[in-house]
Amino acid sequence: MARLEQLSISFNVGLKSLQLGTFDGLINLRNLTLVNNGFTNISHLASLLKPNILPSLKGLDVSENRFGNISKDDFSSMKGSLLSRLEINLCNLEYVHPDSFLSLQMLKDLYIGQNNLNETLLSNLLTRMYINNNINLTFLDLSGMGFRKQPPRKLMETIAMTTISRLILADNHFERIFDDTFPTMANIKELDLRRVFALNFGADAFDTIKFPNLQVLLLSGNNLHGLHQTNRPSSSLLVLDLAYNGDFTSDKYYYDIGRNTFVNFKKLRVLYLAYNPIRSIYDYTFTGLEDLRILNLDNSTVYFAEEGSFKPLKRLELLNLANNPLGQVVNLTGSIFDGLGHLKVLDLKNCRISYFKESDNLFKKMPNITTLVLRKNLLRYITAEILKPLTKLEILDLRDNMLGTWWKPLFLTYGVRPTIIYVGRNKITHFTVNMLMDINYLLENPSNVSIVMDFTNNVFVCDCNSMYETYIWLKVNGSRLVNKFFYNSNFQCNSPDVWENKRVALFLEAVSNLRCSVYIEASNVILLVWSAPTLVTIILWCRWETHLAECHRLFLEDGTTYDPLVLIKIGDIEKKNLTITLKYLLRSKIYHSWNGQETEEFWVKLKKVLMKK
Repeated sequence: MARLEQLSISFNVGLKSLQLGTFDGLINLRNLTLVNNGFTNISHLASLLKPNILPSLKGLDVSENRFGNISKDDFSSMKGSLLSRLEINLCNLEYVHPDSFLSLQMLKDLYIGQNNLNETLLSNLLTRMYINNNINLTFLDLSGMGFRKQPPRKLMETIAMTTISRLILADNHFERIFDDTFPTMANIKELDLRRVFALNFGADAFDTIKFPNLQVLLLSGNNLHGLHQTNRPSSSLLVLDLAYNGDFTSDKYYYDIGRNTFVNFKKLRVLYLAYNPIRSIYDYTFTGLEDLRILNLDNSTVYFAEEGSFKPLKRLELLNLANNPLGQVVNLTGSIFDGLGHLKVLDLKNCRISYFKESDNLFKKMPNITTLVLRKNLLRYITAEILKPLTKLEILDLRDNMLGTWWKPLFLTYGVRPTIIYVGRNKITHFTVNMLMDINYLLENPSNVSIVMDFTNNVFVCDCNSMYETYIWLKVNGSRLVNKFFYNSNFQCNSPDVWENKRVALFLEAVSNLRCSVYIEASNVILLVWSAPTLVTIILWCRWETHLAECHRLFLEDGTTYDPLVLIKIGDIEKKNLTITLKYLLRSKIYHSWNGQETEEFWVKLKKVLMKK
């Protein structure tokens, strides 16, 4: 196993020791994980990790063991090791000798959180490591150490003198962070104050004077009620995480973002506001964030967005609006998304959107989108006109909607050519010629990239009625790529029972051996669908048209319930060749019969029926 680089021996609470020579021969091992075992003697483990045994070891995680104490010489056998990351979180540590880590001269990252170590002990440890022995730590994890009210001042001052640039203070208890809570900490680039029960913080708590190089500030999971323009963050701040600060238990409470709140955040690139009850955003909400690239508003109960809400975000590349009730209360319009000409990723998952207006195409404002997520909405259809502006689209996620079979090309019409399309868990029953043309167009991508099209978990009807046209088109017009796509596909039949849960590809292979006599009888029934101002004559079987006519009859915009269906039966038809819908219609409706005689009387009756409708 000389080439092994990663090894984990973890979650064995009965494992209390390892034999001498356990790691012999692992000369390329870089990371060793020994988490949640029964080890109590860290000196014994260190003796197995000598640099002559593991010369490449750089990462060691022995968290969740029960060492209790670390003595002065416990790591002395590892002198000369290249170890740069040591994780000893949650090890019931109550004492660590100040000289414990002096043998680990290359140590950079120290995870020592969730132990019972006091401020004085930690200060002495850091002083001996850096000031006296030039061990230049860059990362220190002090999460869950039980610090209360304020970060220990003496410890913060000691850290400020070291080379530590990433400081984790998460899961302690600091209800209020005042302007003087932290000393000047010139080397700190990342400060993690997640889940510290903070109610508020001073306007100058994280200003440029105290944190001249602060780039990442994590404040999620606290009890902050919002942000106001009085906040003056470090001018170097790039990432601000304020997620999970909201109280969703009260309808009266909301997360307040005041006017001009972000005017001092000129360099901010990433802003997380997810899981806060923001509710409304206005044209002033994001003023000042001209350089922002990522904005996360996931689960923020946003039900109102004013026109021009995102206009200040001229360089935004990713906008996450998932799980907000935008479609239910607000009519999404293009003017809301003014200014997002650089946007590449738009996530509108589960926003209760039922349709997009072609006359006010909101995607027209975002022509550079490469990833569009519309998953878990209420979409029944989507048109080529809606997708027209998205000529750079690469990923389209339409899963978990109510989309049916489409009858006009979605992608071919305007040259929209995504390489990954998800339309699983919708209501697609079969493939029309235009769908097949779309699939063929997408597969013949000149860039030769692999194409992913997911149609799984739809309601495909595997009978001659639905799939015969697909079969014929594939035989006559299908390219090698299209036929290969269907042959290798995994989407399954939903009905009838005999084909349920079997691959559609298997049914298409079997079509040539089936007795599709329905097509011999096809000329015996004509369905007239009257939908003013045009009269459309459709030769069966046309399952979709009958469903459409039924929907027109039941859900007319003007509230009337006129019947748009006129049935004409020509000759005798065997019941086995009728769909369930046609059987029902022939039983429940008056239909006209054509027998080739009394033609004048037939046409007079038909004319009266159509004029009445």
